[in-house]
Amino acid sequence: MYEGSCHFLDTADKTIGDLGDCEKLHRYLVAYNTDATMAGSAFRSHYANDFEPSMIFSLDHNVWMHQHEMRADQWMLFENTSTVAGRGRAFTTGKLWSEDGIPYTELYTGNSSTK
Repeated sequence: MYEGSCHFLDTADKTIGDLGDCEKLHRYLVAYNTDATMAGSAFRSHYANDFEPSMIFSLDHNVWMHQHEMRADQWMLFENTSTVAGRGRAFTTGKLWSEDGIPYTELYTGNSSTK
């Protein structure tokens, strides 16, 4: 079991091209991106121990959106941390910021994998 120290993964993301002004589309894409990105941080300790999962999936993904208006087609900083990982499971927290430093979301997820 990996505990104590943390694995960090910071990424800067945006879509390719302009998405227009549909607020729902931007929120949907932000939520999708957070779920797709968090597993990378969660399973870094597994890869270090020669465990290569064939599938990684979220067991419980929670997103708190602090802003009603957000733009998925502008740069966002996504920082996430995995504090506990082992035996094919992990817990990860994250925050997403606009390029202006405005907090967009906070996230918590439990991940699992199969070999």
